Amino acid sequence: MKSQQSDQIVRTSCKQCNFAVYESKTQTECKAGRLNFFRDQGLLTEAYDDDKEFFVIERLCNMYTEQNKTVEQMAQDSAVSFYVILDCTDINEDSYQQILDKIENLQYPNSKIKYHIIHAGLKDASSAKSVWNLSKKIECKITKYYNKDICIGNIIDKDDKSFHCVVNLNDFEISSFSKVNRMINEEMARGIVWKIGNTFFVSNLAYKITAIMFIDNVVAKEKRYYTVLDDVITTAKNRELYYEI
Repeated sequence: MKSQQSDQIVRTSCKQCNFAVYESKTQTECKAGRLNFFRDQGLLTEAYDDDKEFFVIERLCNMYTEQNKTVEQMAQDSAVSFYVILDCTDINEDSYQQILDKIENLQYPNSKIKYHIIHAGLKDASSAKSVWNLSKKIECKITKYYNKDICIGNIIDKDDKSFHCVVNLNDFEISSFSKVNRMINEEMARGIVWKIGNTFFVSNLAYKITAIMFIDNVVAKEKRYYTVLDDVITTAKNRELYYEI
């Protein structure tokens, strides 16, 4: 190993990580298989202190843990969380069953996804029953909106997940969550907006920071969500933080 570890702040030190593999006092590998990836990106530095020789990663490593976990457990713990706003305005018996089948067949941790149903008014008792049944199946709230922009903005204000998306029933794709998670946690891509089909997956942090700038803008308040979203997308594209999958 090469240089004495400096006082410079680094993103991740492998020294105490559960997945660091040592021969005597020298780290040789990573059980999570991350060293080659970071080395190829020029983000891996060799360092040492009085106890060990180890690697330092010049960014956050989402697999870092000092707990006795398996790689699979850590991957699930670090999976991206999503807040999914489902617009069920046009729901009927067929689309109810289709969306329910998709949700029940999601190959993604249930604990990482939270739903919220919205609608602009339902056309008949059958549609109302479908929305009610769906809300019970997926354990979520129902909100009727008169201004969709403001409704969505108010919902996201209280959202604590990593990303959110607003989807119509026909645009709900069960593979989307795994795709975004794979790009962020396996490919380590830096993105705040991901577009899959007609759906945008948006970083909640980026959205909320951007929304602050519109607090005193009366026009923006009337078109709240999509005004902020357009600004987030523009920023993401300009900073190469926008991806289409």
